Amino acid sequence: MFQDRLLRNHAPPGSTDRPPVGLHGAGIGGLVSAVIPTFNRAGLVTDALDCLASQTYKNLEVIVVDDGSTDETGSVLAAWAKRNRNVHIELVRQANMGVAAARNAGALLARGEFIYFLDSDDLIAPYGLDKLVTALRENRSAPFAVSHVANTDMDGGEIARDQCGWARQSQTSVLRNHWLISSALYRRSTLRKSGLFLTSLKTGEDTELNWRVVATSGVGVLVNEVLGARRHHDRGHLFLGNSARTNVRWAINTIAAFADWREAAQIQMQPISLRSLVGVMGLGIRAGCNGDFHDKDRAFALVKRLALLSPMRANLLRVVSRPNASPYFLALFGMIRTIKLVGSMRHHWQRSASSR
Repeated sequence: MFQDRLLRNHAPPGSTDRPPVGLHGAGIGGLVSAVIPTFNRAGLVTDALDCLASQTYKNLEVIVVDDGSTDETGSVLAAWAKRNRNVHIELVRQANMGVAAARNAGALLARGEFIYFLDSDDLIAPYGLDKLVTALRENRSAPFAVSHVANTDMDGGEIARDQCGWARQSQTSVLRNHWLISSALYRRSTLRKSGLFLTSLKTGEDTELNWRVVATSGVGVLVNEVLGARRHHDRGHLFLGNSARTNVRWAINTIAAFADWREAAQIQMQPISLRSLVGVMGLGIRAGCNGDFHDKDRAFALVKRLALLSPMRANLLRVVSRPNASPYFLALFGMIRTIKLVGSMRHHWQRSASSR
C-alpha cells in the first residue's frame, strides 16, 4: 500500500518551542513504525528503504518524510514504492523545516506500538528490528532497546572503531547517555512521556531527545551487537564545513535546551556527574579560546544550573573560567584527542593489513 500525502499547513514551531507531544493511544500491538526523514538524498534513500524491505521482522510500516527536496528524491521514492508494493509505505512531503520537524511529522503519523527512526543515509541489518523487538518483549519494563552502529565508508568498510557508534547508557548521569538515533527502537509510550524532537536545534536534536527519554523513563536494554551502519560521505551532512566555533556553539545549545526543559518540567533526577560537568566546562574553555566569551559564559552558567557545586568544585570552576587559563586546558584536551585519533588510525591500519 502506498500513500502520498502533502502537508500544506505544517508550520515550524518557534525558536523557543517545547518538545511536541503526540503519539496518543497504545498503537497497534507489535507494529513497528519506521520513520525516514530525507532531504535531497535521491542517490541514498533507496538503500535505507531496501534495508527495511528486507527485514526479517515483517509487521512494519514505513513513513518517509521528504523535507522539501529540490532534487529527484520525490520521484525516486514514488518509483521505489511502485516496485515494492508489498511494503506499507507512506510518503509525506512538506516545506523544508529541518530533520527534527521531518522526524516529528513522521512520528505523529505512526500507528505502531514501536517507533524506529532511520536516517536516509544509514543502514540497518536485515535482522536488526527483529532483535530490537525481541529485546523489548523480553524486557517489558525497558523504555527502549538500543544496539551499536558501525562507522563505515560508502562501500561498507569500517572507518574506525571509536565510541561515536557505540551505545552508552548511564543511570548515574543523564548527560553520559549517548547513542545514534538509528540504533534504537522506542516504545510509543516512551516518546509520549518525553515528547518528540526540538525543532529549534540545528544539530544534537537526537541527543537532547535521548536525554529526555532517560530522564523520564530511565535507561533501556542493550543489544550488545552491531546492528546498523552509519555511512560517512560528503552528500549533505550538516556539520561538514562548519568551523570549530560553530560546532562548539551548537553543542552548548543542545545542553542548554535540555537544561531549559528540565527546569520547565521540574524533573527530579540524579545529579549530573562530575565527569559530565567537566565536559560542559571543556566546551566553555574551547569557546573562550575561540574568542566566543558569550558562549564561554553560557557553558559555565550551565554547569551551575545542572548541579549544585561544592565549594571545591566552585573554586575549580572559577580557576578554569579565567581567560588566561583556557589555552592550557585546550592544549590538554587536544593532546587527549590526538592520542585517541592515533589509536583509531592504528586499528584501521591493522584491519587493512589483515584483510590483504
